[in-house]
Amino acid sequence: MQHLLCQVIPYWERGLNENHNGLLRQFFPKQMALRWRE
Repeated sequence: MQHLLCQVIPYWERGLNENHNGLLRQFFPKQMALRWRE
């Protein structure tokens, strides 16, 4: 049996996240993979 867990985000943080996503997409198109390198 597989279990999936998700993090609950307060409603006041969701708008901030959507705003940041929009700002990122102004410079990086959706087809571009955004991967972090360590």
